[in-house]
Amino acid sequence: MAIYTRAVQILRNCLSYALCPLLAILLIIPLVVIFLVAPERYTSQRGPVFWILDIVYCTLTLVFLMPRKWYNANRIPDEPAIIVANHQSSLDIPVVGALMRGAPHIWYALSDYTKHPFYGIFLRRIGISVYAHKSGASARGLLYGLRMLRDDPRHVIVFPEGGRYTDGSIHEFYRGFAVLARQTGRPVVPIYMPNNGAIFGPDDYLTTYHPIVAKVGQSFYLQEEETDEQFVQRVRDWFIQQAE
Repeated sequence: MAIYTRAVQILRNCLSYALCPLLAILLIIPLVVIFLVAPERYTSQRGPVFWILDIVYCTLTLVFLMPRKWYNANRIPDEPAIIVANHQSSLDIPVVGALMRGAPHIWYALSDYTKHPFYGIFLRRIGISVYAHKSGASARGLLYGLRMLRDDPRHVIVFPEGGRYTDGSIHEFYRGFAVLARQTGRPVVPIYMPNNGAIFGPDDYLTTYHPIVAKVGQSFYLQEEETDEQFVQRVRDWFIQQAE
């Protein structure tokens, strides 16, 4: 039985990897060209760039050949929101991206990713660079995002744990999203993804069969009497409840 399971896993992975070059030729390479040449306004409003990006996100979640289970995806509002999600895998990015349904969005991303020869092309246009372990540089990234978001209609997406964790626990949250919520008045929408680390962990080359699950929670609004720390804990408690 174990040999059969392993053979099915290898076959499924071979099919997934075979589909990736086709995805690159048909969608990703044209999208890279668009991001290189399109004027800035086309990456800050709803339009062809985000329609194509939505197809890329959705297709990336499908090439893993796993069932997808989205819960309460309609809770993501039309008005600009702060999207916060737990982080286990690189699979988290297309899953959260697919839940945007083509709505304009921007990512808070670790600075290392913005320097990547491939990811950097996208993140330099729809990303804000932050430094997880350099408080001064991280603060500058947060302030830059605040200035940008005051008049920006895009959702902003944050992984508040600041890294990928596959131990099944919800780790401590950085409080940057609370600062964003206080300064912009935007709602915070949580997305919990329990299986992505088990499907495709940071050090994995082969995927393991699990449903790709994403649960969207009710919007959180920062109350006037709340401190940033209290608000962060209230949002984090929701994730802990989902993980139990």
